[in-house]
Amino acid sequence: MTSPHWGEAETTVRSPGADTIRTYFDRYALPKETIAALEDACHRRTYPRGSSFFSSGGRYVRFMVRGCVSEHTPSGETRLWGSHAVIGDLYVGRRFMKGGRMKPARGRGRFLSDTEAIVIGTGALHSMALHDPAVMRVINAVNMERNAVLEEVYAVSRKSPRARVAMLLDYLLDGRGTNRYKVVRKTEGDGKVIVTGFDRSLAIEGPSQSQIAEALALGRATVEKVIASLRKEGVLATPTPGLRTNRYYEVGDRDRLKEIALGA
Repeated sequence: MTSPHWGEAETTVRSPGADTIRTYFDRYALPKETIAALEDACHRRTYPRGSSFFSSGGRYVRFMVRGCVSEHTPSGETRLWGSHAVIGDLYVGRRFMKGGRMKPARGRGRFLSDTEAIVIGTGALHSMALHDPAVMRVINAVNMERNAVLEEVYAVSRKSPRARVAMLLDYLLDGRGTNRYKVVRKTEGDGKVIVTGFDRSLAIEGPSQSQIAEALALGRATVEKVIASLRKEGVLATPTPGLRTNRYYEVGDRDRLKEIALGA
């Protein structure tokens, strides 16, 4: 069995990259000049499911737009991240260069679904942050968001395995993971199909039950039992016979999922 290649290959999507970059960073209320500089420095890229990358200590910082990734940190922990997560070395001033000085340990990751990200070179982002307080503000906000997820989803707690699995699934759905609304269609008498709306069922695609177990430091059998119980109760939809069930979780009752995540 050959070893995986930890590459930094990129597949460029040329349009509408600028619009995606602008829309992503608009949520930080940045000055127009900063947005323009980020549009020049960043690129919108896509990655196929299964490809690998360096996270901390790598050449790039990735602001995820959609998708799900697994990150193995230098300290040996595994974390699952959804869209709006940022993967890369965000600690400005810790960019160790050659010349005898120690370099930061490298983390590794893998894309668990087809993923779209806004990518910028680590050195370029750090340089911008040192010269533009607005960029430094973005980095600080991103670090705070990441720490909040680490505390809420991954920190050791007294919550039950059921609550912890529900919390992770809810995180991956909360505007972050590979998710989509299901279209509700109606067939008219003349055979014409019209869209009548969208239901609240969302789906996560990417992590296996083993990867969920590893990320939460739970046993695989425990996670399998929790997933089975959530499907039995209708919180997760029961898979349609013949359709893919591995790495795919359709949520049938989002409100109940949130309640379980909170320990109800």
